[in-house]
Amino acid sequence: MMMGAFMEVYGSNALRTLVSRVEWQLMTNERYPLRPWREAREAANYNPWGRGGAGAPMKDNQGNVVTSLMNMRQANNQVGGCRLTRGLTPG
Repeated sequence: MMMGAFMEVYGSNALRTLVSRVEWQLMTNERYPLRPWREAREAANYNPWGRGGAGAPMKDNQGNVVTSLMNMRQANNQVGGCRLTRGLTPG
C-alpha cells in the first residue's frame, strides 16, 4: 500500500472518529444541558486533600480527650470551670 493511500484511509477514519465524537457530545449536551456547568463547578471546588477536618481533639486539664461536650458542660456548671484545650497539653 502506498503512503498516500494509507494516509487517505487513516485520515478518513480519523475524521469519522472525530465526527462521531462531536455528534456524541452534541447528543449528550441536548440530553443533559446543565452537565457542562455542573462539571465546571465541581472542578472549581475540587480539593486534592479532601474536606477539612475538625482539628485537634479537645482535652481537659488532665489531658484526657473529651468525648462528650454535654458532660463537660455540666461539670463546668457544677465546679465553676474546667479549661478545655486543643491538641497537646503541657505537662
